[in-house]
Amino acid sequence: MTLLTFLLQVSIPVKSLNDLLDNLYNEMLPLCGDLINVGRALGGLGALIFIAG
Repeated sequence: MTLLTFLLQVSIPVKSLNDLLDNLYNEMLPLCGDLINVGRALGGLGALIFIAG
């Protein structure tokens, strides 16, 4: 088995894995939007305290 043959066999599952992860990202991002905003608020508060201190 040559390297090219092996890479061609592996490329099909990698593409489907990429599609799976892309769909998972698109589904989960709206669900964690509130947590992202909380993290931004905490980061802003921490930066404000750091600058003031």
